Amino acid sequence: MAPDTMPDAHLGLGLLYFIDRGRPTLLSGAGPADATETIYHLRQAAENGHFSGEVARTFLVRVYELEKRYQEAIPLGQALQTAFPGNGYYALVSGRSQCALGQYALCATILGKLAADLQATVIAPLSRDDRFDLYYFWGQALYETAQDALAFEAFRQAINQDPGNTKDASLWAKYYLGILYERRGEVKTARQLYYTLLRERNVDDLHQQVEQRLAQLR
Repeated sequence: MAPDTMPDAHLGLGLLYFIDRGRPTLLSGAGPADATETIYHLRQAAENGHFSGEVARTFLVRVYELEKRYQEAIPLGQALQTAFPGNGYYALVSGRSQCALGQYALCATILGKLAADLQATVIAPLSRDDRFDLYYFWGQALYETAQDALAFEAFRQAINQDPGNTKDASLWAKYYLGILYERRGEVKTARQLYYTLLRERNVDDLHQQVEQRLAQLR
């Protein structure tokens, strides 16, 4: 194969792991070998490709996040955001990865800017799922850094993006919102929200956490 076509071949091989026939794709959780080979091929395409390089980097940052290689996802996401300032997806990936690492102050800063840019239409519109993630992870970062007023609004925005509560994180957003209502002195509203959550499906130990909050309010 001619050297100048090798990057395209690496890109194709990397992307095969997202659409591999006859078994779950990497997006559904492929095995370690699949992830390792995917990263290898995408790195080769990203480093050596002229036209395929940026495409490879876009997929690579997503693979890093899916494989919980957050330390690698963050700088690549930031570099892509700098290269494509009108696309907020890369900042979102960086922010989610920072939140996963417990870097809440950094996450609050990057996602706060993204939220402001989105409102000012400085960047292209995000999908509803991405808007949910933006406000949910921003809310979590704000909550963890004791910025209660902003966290309250962020969680409300997240919930608005998922009116049917199809996402498990929506239920956790309501749980955190209940705690913030408590801190605002609106105990009745918090209690009502907690009882509503107990009528919803349980996620991990959500119901246990809610019952503990209700016990403290009695």
